[in-house]
Amino acid sequence: MEAVTSVELRREARAIAAAWASFAVGGLFALVAVWGEPRPIAGEGSVALPAAGIVALITAGAFALSTLLHRRD
Repeated sequence: MEAVTSVELRREARAIAAAWASFAVGGLFALVAVWGEPRPIAGEGSVALPAAGIVALITAGAFALSTLLHRRD
């Protein structure tokens, strides 16, 4: 079994921090999207389309951040 290096620990810590940050941002967007009158989960006027948009934005942001961090060279 190999010892874990400090570089690997920093990478893992950064990945975990990014995951928690994405969760927090997604949660805030979700609260904004569902604020107000109750809406159905599916069908006309549902929360499905805003939820899909939020997921797309968070995914695109995570991809862009990952690309910037790991492809600097």
